[in-house]
Amino acid sequence: MADELHARFADMRSSASQLTQWANESAGIFASGHKEIEDAASGWVGSSAAALSGALEKLHSSANALTGNLDNHSTHIHTAATELHRTDSEWRDQLNQYVDEPGRSSLDL
Repeated sequence: MADELHARFADMRSSASQLTQWANESAGIFASGHKEIEDAASGWVGSSAAALSGALEKLHSSANALTGNLDNHSTHIHTAATELHRTDSEWRDQLNQYVDEPGRSSLDL
């Protein structure tokens, strides 16, 4: 059926954790790279220094947006896994009520 949803909650949580790890690793790499550029640019003057400073600001902004998006996706995937697991458990419990009733062998639909 095309509209069926199959979710492995442990896999979703693992993926969310991986995204968080990538965000943290990326932030460290970006910070290191930006520091190297700042150190190398310390001797620059005039319009060259201003141009490099502007480019570095754009790099900072892009890096922050990227790592922020990774963190946001991680949070949303983790939340979705938790909600799907909760909903799945509730439906399972409701179905088990019908199956576990004495003398009942099928659902009365």
